[in-house]
Amino acid sequence: MNILSKFSVFVLLISLIAVNQAIAQANTATPGPEFSALLERIEEVATSEQQALADSFLTAQSNFPKIESDTVALFMYKGNVSSVHIPGDANGWDSDAYPMQKIANTNVWYRLLSFESDARLDYKFVLSGSNWILDPRNSQRVSGGFGPNSEVRMPEYIFPDEIVARDNVPKGVIDSFSFSSSVLNNSRTIRVYVPPNYNSDNSYPMMLFHDGSEFISLANAQNVFDNLIHDRKINPTIGVFVPPVDRSNEYAWEDTDKFENFIVTELMPFLEDNYAISSDAAERGMIGPSYAALITAQIVYNNPEVFGNAALLSTAFWANNQSVYNQIINGPKVELTWYIDWGTYEGSGITDYSPPFTAMLAEKEYPFKSNIWHDGHSWGNWRAHIDEALEFFFPFSDSTNTALPITESPHMIELSQNYPNPFNPTTTISFTLSEADEIELRVFNVLGKEVSVVASGRFAEGTHNITFDGMGLSSGVYYYILSTSQGNSARKMLLLK
Repeated sequence: MNILSKFSVFVLLISLIAVNQAIAQANTATPGPEFSALLERIEEVATSEQQALADSFLTAQSNFPKIESDTVALFMYKGNVSSVHIPGDANGWDSDAYPMQKIANTNVWYRLLSFESDARLDYKFVLSGSNWILDPRNSQRVSGGFGPNSEVRMPEYIFPDEIVARDNVPKGVIDSFSFSSSVLNNSRTIRVYVPPNYNSDNSYPMMLFHDGSEFISLANAQNVFDNLIHDRKINPTIGVFVPPVDRSNEYAWEDTDKFENFIVTELMPFLEDNYAISSDAAERGMIGPSYAALITAQIVYNNPEVFGNAALLSTAFWANNQSVYNQIINGPKVELTWYIDWGTYEGSGITDYSPPFTAMLAEKEYPFKSNIWHDGHSWGNWRAHIDEALEFFFPFSDSTNTALPITESPHMIELSQNYPNPFNPTTTISFTLSEADEIELRVFNVLGKEVSVVASGRFAEGTHNITFDGMGLSSGVYYYILSTSQGNSARKMLLLK
């Protein structure tokens, strides 16, 4: 279902996700013309004809959920059951959420749900309160840590083609070996992706993946490397895939310091002796989702001379009393480049911390890129954004095509500090675009809850001044995030009344 490898840890994370079930249950939408016509027709015909009408509608559809409009999805199920519910990313996997309605005098059930036009979410059906199944009428499925889920893709969602193997693309090689740690007193299988035409006399960038086995088996990271290198989107890069032995403790709790020591003092010297990895920290990165993002942040922040790039996917900053979060937020700036993203359907365990962390990166003038997706806490989300981090850290360059230095990438958009600050009740937010773009300017409170969409739409190249009115808000710290096709930028502001 999700990344977490232990059910107890999964339950702990979900318990921290404050899903508003009243809102979840109220997620209804207006049916499109075809389904409306079906419901109207069923009311008009004799009882004996209603089942056949419902069956014919089901048969006529190529796939479910049927997209009724840019933001409405129609889910349907046929079967003699007492109830059907739709747990998934959108409701914290609550087995009682999103109940379907049965069409009168038939065994056909339906539910219309509203999502953003670019959303992508995992879900299952629960039949009669206990039987969890895949949607039998949906061919779109995605692998997860607890097996496959059905997947809803709204019409503007862009499928990550880079995860699919292509016949005409040269393939790298994955080495595999067992590695023992005296620090942790355990061993694990390490896998190393070596790019096509690898030459040990050269020097290669490196990305180290925590939850390494899942990045290969569930996220198809080898295909991502092959395709990005072939398409000249990144430089040939070595990938190191490190699995956990005791995931919770190594990544988030008692053994994080030992695990950091293992990576820095044991594994990295071995890799440097056996692979042509660049000695420049700016050409070394680390990536992970959820707990694995937390240990990524800890190791990279504490060892910027070893790793110069950190990619944080859906970071579980809440874990261990927010110790890593507090350390980086309150600590000095170090020489690092960051990529951070999260999904709007991941709940407070993720979304409470990501906006203020992003604002801190901007305030301290770290080079960074951030993204917010209409997605959930799953490998269907994370597999789609490996390329975002790789292309940001290791953009392709050669003698005829020199990429921009990595520190310049965030300046494709420039978000200025609001003025006045502190403010009461209005303030001006300014941003500059290097080219015309679709933007959203949103304000979040300290809990990560969106309180206002200040501006949205297509804006011309140049500087724009937007007035934000905090009349209806209480005094306190707020974060404003500018989202564009080039990424996101964020800053913090203070409302005093």
